[in-house]
Amino acid sequence: MKISPYFSQLKASYQSEIDDLRFDSAGTDVLNVRLGEKKQAFKELLPMMGIAPEMVAAVFHGSISFNDRVLLESVVLQSPGALPAWSEVAGSLTIAADQNPLIALALSGDGGDEFLVTMACLQFLFDEQEETFDADVDDEDDVFDDDAQDQDEAEKSEDWLSEHGFDRRTAT
Repeated sequence: MKISPYFSQLKASYQSEIDDLRFDSAGTDVLNVRLGEKKQAFKELLPMMGIAPEMVAAVFHGSISFNDRVLLESVVLQSPGALPAWSEVAGSLTIAADQNPLIALALSGDGGDEFLVTMACLQFLFDEQEETFDADVDDEDDVFDDDAQDQDEAEKSEDWLSEHGFDRRTAT
């Protein structure tokens, strides 16, 4: 399956986020507990939708099933700004009812529509669990690997986490 550079990068980050949430220091699987905690803190996570969508998208992990694989395969070829509207994608999904208030909350925020499409694509890619994905780099406008932009977004994410009481992953 081909995916855009945007989703190629986010897929790896999303996988890492789920892996980080899965086990505690004793090796116990605590994913459901941690997802519940993230769900409770969803409103506070909303400002990160644009800078670290994979961290916010984890809230929805395991609560979506896909009814139209072909549609999702076409969406993961897209980049930010070219993604379809959430309303176009939502019809191809079955979403756990307890997620509906979170979806409404996301839609009320700036960039919520694009975030929700990104979140659905990340869950789709996670569920696929294919070993190899080819980044589709035929169109230079689709390339999303500008190191300066990535570093700036990582710094913004680190700053936000630090402001909210989390330890920084990197030294300042």
